[in-house]
Amino acid sequence: MALTQIINAGIGQVTDIKLGGSGSANTLDDFEEGTWTPTSAYGSLTYNRAYYVKIGNMVTIWCQVYSFTDSSGNGVYIEGLPFASASGFAGTGVVMHQNANIGNEDDITMYIAGSASNFRLFKIRANGAWSTLTYSLLSSSHEFYIQFSYLTS
Repeated sequence: MALTQIINAGIGQVTDIKLGGSGSANTLDDFEEGTWTPTSAYGSLTYNRAYYVKIGNMVTIWCQVYSFTDSSGNGVYIEGLPFASASGFAGTGVVMHQNANIGNEDDITMYIAGSASNFRLFKIRANGAWSTLTYSLLSSSHEFYIQFSYLTS
């Protein structure tokens, strides 16, 4: 990565940007943004938007997915993340949804395990219990807006 700066003498490259201090831990050593292609572990899916931003070893993704073709009891796994998660990392994120048959008091979250290039969706019950969201619980008009951040190597 190289950032371009305009200086009085012309255009040059900035190769050592430090934020909030002068130590090596403060060096911005990677920045990338782009799109990625979500896929389903079982069957196929349709997506409208899928973006990511990577700063250092932190990746943030956003996606809108719908129309999974599988209707089995398999868990909902979404694959194709732009970077695999770091070993030993696990995390959850935000999922806004509609038309999933999960109950009036339940909700949905996502989970990414360590060393993974996919994530899966879980039901969160009103009593705090959780379980894998399966394709059989999705209606034909379901829709998910997903956003989360994770560490990569």
